[in-house]
Amino acid sequence: KSFANMANAISSAFNATRSSMQETYTSIPPYTAQTASAASTVTKSFYDQETEMFERLNRMGQKTTQEVVDFYREMTKSAKLSASERLDAEEKLFDAIKRQLQEAKEAQLDYYDDLKNKIEANADAEIDRLESQRDSIEASYDSQREALEDQKEAIEDAADAQLDALDRVEKAKDRARERDEYYRDREDILQDIDSASRRSGIDARRDEAEARERLEELDREYQEKLEDYEIEDQREAIEEAQLAAIEEQMDALEEWRDSSIEDIEASIDAVEAQKEAQLAAIDEQIAALNEAFSEEQINMLAYQAMTNEELYNQYYNQFIEPMSQ
Repeated sequence: KSFANMANAISSAFNATRSSMQETYTSIPPYTAQTASAASTVTKSFYDQETEMFERLNRMGQKTTQEVVDFYREMTKSAKLSASERLDAEEKLFDAIKRQLQEAKEAQLDYYDDLKNKIEANADAEIDRLESQRDSIEASYDSQREALEDQKEAIEDAADAQLDALDRVEKAKDRARERDEYYRDREDILQDIDSASRRSGIDARRDEAEARERLEELDREYQEKLEDYEIEDQREAIEEAQLAAIEEQMDALEEWRDSSIEDIEASIDAVEAQKEAQLAAIDEQIAALNEAFSEEQINMLAYQAMTNEELYNQYYNQFIEPMSQ
């Protein structure tokens, strides 16, 4: 009886197990890509699950370098990572810090390039302004000198006209003197005729008359010379006084032009020298930056910052953030 009961119990258990297995089998969905993905997710580690979507967004440009650094810094702190996963996280953290240092360096180099361009542009603008000022001075000088030349020519023309007038006056005086001399000679002849008709024998009176005539002739010739001197003096006054004033103005104008141009040339040289000095100083800073952040130095700094978060924060505050702004 006991064996029969045991057989019945085994048979019942077997039937129940078979029925349960059939229900379980019929409840399993058919195999699809969706079920495969779900099964794969179940088998992925915490690290793989966390990094898959992050790296996808990172490849799409949705993550900044700082976010990459922060993400993998947290990954290296997680206790859920295996040894190989921790090494992978550290490598990615190292690459992100290295990239961050390189980006900061490039940003600083771009800043120096922009600064150099601004210095050159400002210097060029100032030189253009000075050269324009120089051109204005030259134009003003030419204009004023041309005006003085015209004024000088006008004075010379006026002097020539006055000289022509004086020449006409002199000719008129010459003619008047010739006329007077003719009448005097004629009168002398008439007097000689009259005297001859009434001649007496007194020699003294004749000598006195001849002396008076010679004196008058001498005075007359001297007076004519004085008139000639007066004309010559007027000519000299016209040719020298006014024209000398014009020459003085021309000399002063040329002196002003030369002095102004010299000052501008000196200013241009000073701007050039200042520009070269500023560019040389920036080049020195660029050389120092390249030396301080060479490939070897960046690798060393990135490794140190990767292994020591506090040191990374110091680097970030001292180098990365200031150079990136």
